[in-house]
Amino acid sequence: MLPFFFFPQAWSQQGVPLPVFRWAGTLTDPRGAIEQAARRGVSFQYQYIDEVSQAPIGAPGSHDWYGRYTWTLAAAADMHQAMGWSGTSGFASMKEHAREFGRLYSGVAQGFSNQDAPARTALYEAWMEQSLLDGRLTLKAGRVDANTDFDAVPTAGDFLNSSMGYSPTIMGFPSYPQPQPAVELSVMPQKTTRAGVAEFRTAGGRLFLAEADRTWSVGRDARAGRAAVGGWRLTESLSRFDGVTASGTGGLYGVVEQVLWVQPEAGASARSLAAFLQVGTGDERVNPYSRHVGGGLVLTGTLHRRPHDSAGAAATWVRLAPETGGETAVEVYYKLNLSRAVWLVSDVQYFSHPDGIAVHGPSVVATPRLVFNF
Repeated sequence: MLPFFFFPQAWSQQGVPLPVFRWAGTLTDPRGAIEQAARRGVSFQYQYIDEVSQAPIGAPGSHDWYGRYTWTLAAAADMHQAMGWSGTSGFASMKEHAREFGRLYSGVAQGFSNQDAPARTALYEAWMEQSLLDGRLTLKAGRVDANTDFDAVPTAGDFLNSSMGYSPTIMGFPSYPQPQPAVELSVMPQKTTRAGVAEFRTAGGRLFLAEADRTWSVGRDARAGRAAVGGWRLTESLSRFDGVTASGTGGLYGVVEQVLWVQPEAGASARSLAAFLQVGTGDERVNPYSRHVGGGLVLTGTLHRRPHDSAGAAATWVRLAPETGGETAVEVYYKLNLSRAVWLVSDVQYFSHPDGIAVHGPSVVATPRLVFNF
């Protein structure tokens, strides 16, 4: 359910003015409407992703190409500017995912595209956030993507493999494609230290998350670093692999990110090399992914004249159910900046023991992705 303050009719019934919506009558002039909304503290963003993947080379069956697209329309509001509510902000987004052609190959445990999901058009996120005590205390409530504030790996944001985004050991993690209603509380006693807790609704129960992270900088060139550790507990009826019913499960995770090298460029963005490391654990009696380790490197500003291009190489390994083994995925990509709003990502992934089955030979997946941001 959307929070009370997302319903304009509710505001009107309470006698609250609606300055945020006064620009709605100017929709015949979209550019003017957007500019007027910005003056009211409301900003919009649109992203469109189109990609194709070839079914893994070396895998049994057809090696046809599979195409899909995803678009996202998001709006963020500074409620102090829009309504005079100090320290309050809001966010809402719509998302559509659909298949264009071909048939998806599902012979790997770690998805080779973080955009894969059942075809649907739906509300994605809708939440409000209140900041108190000069930003040291923050409360968020609504429909939330958990990966925004928990187990996030910003350095790995351009990798396509799903495990690079967050550890698959967290069962019921309410991220793409279906965030869930949640209440989050975070405390920042210092600018470099944060602790957060959250309760999310899941399909059959509740997921509790807790995380603490710290940031730092190293050297005269202020190379940024970050470390986060967290724990999770899923409370719902679960069937263990031995047939016993469990009332819940839980585990731990950790993330470390560090800029290793920076080379400032005159009149352009700095070139940099950053590294990341991920770990995760889960109960092997009930969790299909009981162990996870991943890590890699990302180079930003690959060439002197290409400051907005980037390239990455990483590997991720998961331990699967007891009767199987582990699956390793190695991924490399190059992100080519075509214009201010358009990027082309060329991605190749190599899977060893797909689905954790030793008799399955290695396979390779190639995925070109086109990204538009407006």
